Amino acid sequence: MGDGIAEFKKDPTPILPILEILHADKSLYVRKSVANNLNDIAKDHPELVLDIATRWQGSGPESDWIIRHACRTLLKRSDSRALALFGFDAAHKAALSDFYCDQKVQLGKTLTFSATLKTSAQQLGKLRVEYHLHFLRARGDYGKKVFHWFEGEVVGSQKAFNKSLRFTQMTTRQYYPGTQKLLMVVNGQVLKQIEFELMDV
Repeated sequence: MGDGIAEFKKDPTPILPILEILHADKSLYVRKSVANNLNDIAKDHPELVLDIATRWQGSGPESDWIIRHACRTLLKRSDSRALALFGFDAAHKAALSDFYCDQKVQLGKTLTFSATLKTSAQQLGKLRVEYHLHFLRARGDYGKKVFHWFEGEVVGSQKAFNKSLRFTQMTTRQYYPGTQKLLMVVNGQVLKQIEFELMDV
């Protein structure tokens, strides 16, 4: 990383006036650049980006699109302020009424799992549902990968989810036999954590 980029990473404030000018630009390419820039800044300066997102929110469809993409890393981190900004209530009353996951899966094969969310209210409302995979690494600790499962408004008091995950070796993520962990996360809250065994071929 060049010294100039390192300086901006340490203190991104010199870039902000440029982003202020461009955030309502009609060009999708420009708006994507603004969103990606803010997303990068959020990794080291989350409060700064959240302050900008709060100020821009509702000022126009272009700005709303930008802040949603600019906060994608913060949402994956289950940042409470980011979740609240987009209406995902961390104190949501959704309950897990049913959960199934294969207890074992062979390397190269597919793990299947499912869940049902219910609420005593008339409707579940706005949900952000993820599953987090904590996968065993070579040195015995765990890496983490966050997968998006569902996001939206649920009309009705119940919704079922089904998913499958294939354990294929990747250049960016290597799997090792042993105990893996799967977490179901709703609006930033862990509703279920289970363990399963990944077996060698």
